[in-house]
Amino acid sequence: SRGATGMIIVRDSIESTLALPRTYGTDDFPLIVQTKSFDTSNQISFDNPFDSTVVVNGSIDPILNAPAQVIRLRILNAASERVFNIGFQGNFSFNLIGTDGGLLEAPVLLSRLSLSPGERAEILLDLGGLNGQTLDMIRFASHLPNAVYGASQPGMGPGQIIPGYSTNPLNGADFRLLRIQVQAAGSNPISSIPNTLVPSNPIPPGSANATRSLTFMPMNMGPTAIQGPFMINNQMFDQNIINYTIPLGNTEIWTLTNQSPIAHPFHIHNTSFTILDINGAAPPAHLAGKKDVVLVPAGMGTVRFIARFEDFCDSIFPYMYHCHMLPHEDHGMMGQFIVACPTSTGEIEEQHQPRIEILPNPAFNNLNITGLPDVEFTEFLIVDLLGKSVKSGSLSANQNSIPVSDLPPGPYLIRLSGKNWNQTIRWIRE
Repeated sequence: SRGATGMIIVRDSIESTLALPRTYGTDDFPLIVQTKSFDTSNQISFDNPFDSTVVVNGSIDPILNAPAQVIRLRILNAASERVFNIGFQGNFSFNLIGTDGGLLEAPVLLSRLSLSPGERAEILLDLGGLNGQTLDMIRFASHLPNAVYGASQPGMGPGQIIPGYSTNPLNGADFRLLRIQVQAAGSNPISSIPNTLVPSNPIPPGSANATRSLTFMPMNMGPTAIQGPFMINNQMFDQNIINYTIPLGNTEIWTLTNQSPIAHPFHIHNTSFTILDINGAAPPAHLAGKKDVVLVPAGMGTVRFIARFEDFCDSIFPYMYHCHMLPHEDHGMMGQFIVACPTSTGEIEEQHQPRIEILPNPAFNNLNITGLPDVEFTEFLIVDLLGKSVKSGSLSANQNSIPVSDLPPGPYLIRLSGKNWNQTIRWIRE
């Protein structure tokens, strides 16, 4: 929430064969868009609704000097909560060529593109013939529907209030994000938009071998429900609980149901997904690509997506899923899952979660383990946050203390495992 964010641009051999702008800073521009609130000392303040200053790539009132040719804008909505409905002055059209997980099958011609926090988009903008002119990128908030953060009404009804929200001049209003000053074209400019990009290779829904249902709900009902905190499946985040264990190679359909009065951008780590439907309807063309963030509509809105967990597994470090509105995430609207690696026998390890606690935490001399199942022994492995193993051994039902005074101060993970169960807990050495 204090503004730290960045962009990683991944290139590959398929993208390199396409006639696309790709010269960084010349015709290929990353745009990290945020709105922030500043206190009287000009420091970023957060977790409040007064984010009335637009910041792009760390600049206030930003200007982009761009050539009079086809340019590529890689846009990240890095706002804490605000949804951007992006367009250009005069309804100047543009072509969407990529979303969160990469390029689309073909460009999609648009005049508006809605991006919720965490979503990314690549667009092509044809500035040919505009040499010497300016073109403003605008956030058209007046076109946002109710129950979206940044609209004039962030909830589903006028009685649902976020204190201070109505006094923010950006809410429900159109405003400039960026001014583009068009200059002469460079050498060997890209002057046309390709007709096709990359094959989509969608995952057949019939190939799914598991389904999961996640329901978003406010902790408190009534007029204050829009303020949160919010839960997933009636639970707040608990770092000692692995919510799901997913076998490596699984293809799964997840159904997201939003019972709260405000839309939530859902984000998942580890994999990309393909949206199957939103409120029962097929997604529009601009949402047909690989995604890892999707805005789930308020008031019993639903999204179904399909994902394949095929690339990464780790029996110790979990992956996250969460709302990408940062206060919602920070206040507990989050869960975690393990992608389980095959064992030496080729089978996928199963996890059953006993309620285990370690005391004290932070610890100085010893880690005392409570809640161990009544098993013959428990194995433990302590790793640092770089994944390096620093201590391992076994515990018995009568011996549940681990000396840690020899470890350097800092954060660690301990993995405890027995017969048909394992659990990973984060702890701190004082």
